[in-house]
Amino acid sequence: MYYRLRNEIDRRGYTIEKFATLANMSEKSLRNKLNGVTDFSWSEVLLIRDLLDPDLYLEELFKREDKIA
Repeated sequence: MYYRLRNEIDRRGYTIEKFATLANMSEKSLRNKLNGVTDFSWSEVLLIRDLLDPDLYLEELFKREDKIA
């Protein structure tokens, strides 16, 4: 699961539904990607980072974790 990404989405006040719309994907698709069921495409990774904060490091934002550290 992408805990850091989910936290950044929440921290900026977005719901999953609203952020999925901004990222041009369905809510189900975003949930599957956040849960690690399906992978993000490179264009989705770049778009999401730009929507949240262009200064965020991709390595941290898209780090997969089994549990919150």
